[in-house]
Amino acid sequence: MPLEVRVEPLLRRPGLVTSPGVLRLLEFLEASGGATPAACALLFRGGEREARRRMDSLRAAAYAARAFLAGDELWLPRAHSVWDPASFLRQRALGWFAARLAQSGGRVSGGTALFPSGDALPVAVLPFDALPPGRCVAVVAAGAKAGNLPPGCFWCREEDLEASDLPSCMRYAK
Repeated sequence: MPLEVRVEPLLRRPGLVTSPGVLRLLEFLEASGGATPAACALLFRGGEREARRRMDSLRAAAYAARAFLAGDELWLPRAHSVWDPASFLRQRALGWFAARLAQSGGRVSGGTALFPSGDALPVAVLPFDALPPGRCVAVVAAGAKAGNLPPGCFWCREEDLEASDLPSCMRYAK
């Protein structure tokens, strides 16, 4: 039996978001496209419990939904979705990268990683995306292989992002 992605429906028009913490989570989800609860927990001192409380507020206001694949869960903003296992796995990896980048003081915006140093590099998730020309950041999805990366690319593995901060995970292709 093939794996199937299930996404909660958003049945009503969006309501109001009045909490700065809830707004922060919404802005993160919109910029990243979505992330796992554990990745979102990195944004809050209260961890996953605090992140879940804020996600519940976003869901109640119809700004976010949950998607499920097998035993995995993603939190998605209203404007983004996943359609199949590949898009789910791609977004899960990108969400981990975005959360670790946010934890380091940077952010993802429009497919670009904006580092605290001021550097801006396009982001590709392997094996789902083609690598952009020139310098970039490649996020290798769980279970995938990095392959031959062009010199000058930075890369990291989703499994490492789940366990360590971004500087500890980043590698440089020579």
